[in-house]
Amino acid sequence: MKIAIFGGSFNPVHLGHLYTAEMVLKKQLVQEIWFVPCYKHAFKPEQELAPYWHRMEMVKLAIKGKKRIRVSAIEKQFKIKFTLDLLKRLRENFPGQEFFLVIGSELAEEFLEWKNPEEIIKLVKIIVVEKPNKKTIENKLINKKNCVFLKAKKLFDFSAKTIRENIARGESVEEMLPKKVKEYIEEKGLYKKACVVNHGWKEKGQNT
Repeated sequence: MKIAIFGGSFNPVHLGHLYTAEMVLKKQLVQEIWFVPCYKHAFKPEQELAPYWHRMEMVKLAIKGKKRIRVSAIEKQFKIKFTLDLLKRLRENFPGQEFFLVIGSELAEEFLEWKNPEEIIKLVKIIVVEKPNKKTIENKLINKKNCVFLKAKKLFDFSAKTIRENIARGESVEEMLPKKVKEYIEEKGLYKKACVVNHGWKEKGQNT
């Protein structure tokens, strides 16, 4: 089976993420796509992330009922931090499966800064999803020989950071999030003014 790995903070998961996953499936490049929420972010301080269990639950809500889309907790299970280590673990745990890696234009251009990018290319083929108004700059690793470039037809001109900032300011995120994810964030009080407690992450008024 061909499986696309879609990793990220998903802090929170939003409609742009779902559109990307569904577009990859529609192109019939793979049979399944797996969302893999990061356990430890390689470049961001831990306190910038909502607790793992919240991010995992939001992904579960977002993909509920969607065929061929799954979520994996493998990064938490094995305390994985880097993409290369994730891919090695996946190959060990799921022998015989062929894995692809889904990344956006911005990540593709930062690819050389990742841990051992040349080793990643040996393990998987990369699916680069480009925004309608942006073309990825090819480098010696990200190129047409080892990558598939997909041009998104729909522009999602916002990020998870935009969503977090809007929530903190009390502004609307109605058209950025799946309904169930929006309801979960409201119910748990996520992304309101946050504070760091014992080097962790905690919402004001929340005991999480």
